[in-house]
Amino acid sequence: MMEHARIPVFLSKMHAEHPPRWVTVHADRLESFVGLESDEYMDDSNHLAIWSVDHFISDFPFVTDFLNAARPGQTALFADQSGAFTLEDD
Repeated sequence: MMEHARIPVFLSKMHAEHPPRWVTVHADRLESFVGLESDEYMDDSNHLAIWSVDHFISDFPFVTDFLNAARPGQTALFADQSGAFTLEDD
């Protein structure tokens, strides 16, 4: 079971139409962005959602390998939905 299974996932509502591009693990949450969000878009809290990790990996199973291996402070860049990612440490 992944270490992050019980923390919330904060994400933009653009995930309804686009897959995650950047996923970041923090000690108390995950964050996911599709890469199309402007600063103005993100400034409006109505554009944000909070999901469980189970919901997130159900909709985007390709992030599972990253979440199983990730440590707080790490960000994965997904170029597509193959599950391959580039790791970026904070």
